[in-house]
Amino acid sequence: MNQALLIAGFGTTVPSAQEELAGLEAALAAAAPGWQTARAYTSGMVRRALAARGRPVDSPAEALAKLKAAGVEKVFVQPTHFLCGIEYEKLKADAAAAAPGFARLRVGRPLLDGTEAVRALAALLMELCPAAEGRAVIFMGHGTAAFANLAYPALQTVFE
Repeated sequence: MNQALLIAGFGTTVPSAQEELAGLEAALAAAAPGWQTARAYTSGMVRRALAARGRPVDSPAEALAKLKAAGVEKVFVQPTHFLCGIEYEKLKADAAAAAPGFARLRVGRPLLDGTEAVRALAALLMELCPAAEGRAVIFMGHGTAAFANLAYPALQTVFE
């Protein structure tokens, strides 16, 4: 198999969140039949914590090196990042460094990569969590120091 889908995101140490990520990874893998799949986490903190629990996960650079060693020629890196923040920029840098080793290497975009994506996410969340008398719904994101942090007030504006 000479093509692979590398599913890369910040990662998590929370078991229930790991189950959710596994479901997302399965859906992405199903959308790429015949492609080898691999997982990578951009967060060193998360990778170290999981390794200490005996469940190591590769960094993007490590995963790309393994794919190259396995003879993979074409790689599509799909981030599970929410926005184009610092972790996404690190992922793109890792991919750019590894790109000369592949015939083709592309990196997808995170979930909130523009106005239409913000509107679509808000609509979906409002459908899944409709307003109800006496009930509050709170969505939380940890944010980023990157310009992409503007996605949060944009999302709030669409909700309002």
